[in-house]
Amino acid sequence: MSRARPAFRLAFSGVLLASLLFNVVPVQGQTTPAPAFTAAATKVYAHTSVDDLSVWMNTLLDDGAPSPYYVFGPSAFTDPVLGLGVDPVANQAFEVHIPLTPALTQSLVLDGTVNVQAYIGGGAYSGGVANIGTSLQADGKSLGSAAAKQHIMSPKNSNAPQLGTTYDPISWSFAVSKAVVPAGATLEWILSGTALVGNNIFLSTYEARGRSYIELPVASAGGAAALTGATAFHVLPTGPASINRTEATLVTGVHVYNWTDTLVDPQLRLAVQVANGTAAIQIVGNGTVLLTRTFSATGNLTDALDAARLGPWTIRLNLTGFRGSIALRILETPSTAVPATTSSNPSTASSAGATTRTSGAASSSGSAASTTAKSTPSALAPAVGLVLIGLVALRRRLKAA
Repeated sequence: MSRARPAFRLAFSGVLLASLLFNVVPVQGQTTPAPAFTAAATKVYAHTSVDDLSVWMNTLLDDGAPSPYYVFGPSAFTDPVLGLGVDPVANQAFEVHIPLTPALTQSLVLDGTVNVQAYIGGGAYSGGVANIGTSLQADGKSLGSAAAKQHIMSPKNSNAPQLGTTYDPISWSFAVSKAVVPAGATLEWILSGTALVGNNIFLSTYEARGRSYIELPVASAGGAAALTGATAFHVLPTGPASINRTEATLVTGVHVYNWTDTLVDPQLRLAVQVANGTAAIQIVGNGTVLLTRTFSATGNLTDALDAARLGPWTIRLNLTGFRGSIALRILETPSTAVPATTSSNPSTASSAGATTRTSGAASSSGSAASTTAKSTPSALAPAVGLVLIGLVALRRRLKAA
């Protein structure tokens, strides 16, 4: 259904949030690429399509049509006299997602205050009242939000440019702290709330009616060090531990992994590829520092983790301007003891068994003792057998006598 608009575009070409999710139409992205982000407070503007049904954002001022964004989708019906679309709503929830288009080709770190300025109103016989909040998301995860405000939209704010009025302004501010947005992530500005009563509600994306935007506090972008000062926490499942990280852009920050050691004889295997920067790795097992190592060049490491203890462990990766990959494994040590029945060197077999559990001050000594106790009887078994055979032969002679 088309919504005819008079020459002076009275009321409804107006502007408001993006269409309700149940009326979402595929985004019509712009043809002009967005400029690269730099470390600065950056305004990212809302843009809309000619049919008012698609909305997106980027840093360009003029990237879409001057039409406002129709928050609740196509008109319910058209006035037969004026030819104007009509879309009455009451107690209707809405959530408008305004994605960054094109998608990020850089990593961003957002740190500071997000400022939002929106112009939301209606046309000719329109207007109304709505409770509207806003937020910022990356891949569906909230980076920060502002509570809903009551917004009164007056009918006088029509879509006619010659009337010289913008839609009713509404603004919010909220904090984000060292929020990391990786390259390729879906970054979305969201307007949501409830329209208590209204008709033909729009989000303005054009100067004559108000240019809606969100201002992002970009702390670093692209090749700049990302994650500066940020600490991310992770929990590894019980059993052999596995960590795999690949950083395609320069990253500065900390990853802390919590893990519970239930292994009998844990062994660390570590492979680090370094293209830039450094990666410092610290492993603390049940309060004891087991390993501290900094990699500024590519390297591999296998470590028996001396003094390892069962219980809670912390694995800390401290990255500084790092680009590369980290593959860390903690798993059971493969047995190195040679079976006694095939060993030509019993003492070597015993030694190998004793060093298998070099990790764990309390448990390693117990493990070493246990391994030695098992290997020693195996080594003496042939001699004991000979003694028993001799005793049996002696007994038979005595009986014969």
